Amino acid sequence: MAGALEKSNHCLLLAARNTMKAYISVDIEGMPGIASRYHLSADSPLFEKARRVTTEMIIVLVEELFSQSFEEVLITDSHSETAKT
Repeated sequence: MAGALEKSNHCLLLAARNTMKAYISVDIEGMPGIASRYHLSADSPLFEKARRVTTEMIIVLVEELFSQSFEEVLITDSHSETAKT
């Protein structure tokens, strides 16, 4: 009986691995190289750099998660205007 239970638990573990999901909350202020409020203002020339860095970091993270068998990845940024959507 104990062997069947272990086998059953093992099967449950495998099923859980096959449905891994990730929820990621992104904060542009925490990205590498984003060190000034000028990176955060849409009318600043540095804003595009901040967007590019953030996008590149997210792409790397998502690719790694999918390579580790994650099936779903949800990414959100809840700052200012995006908090309303």
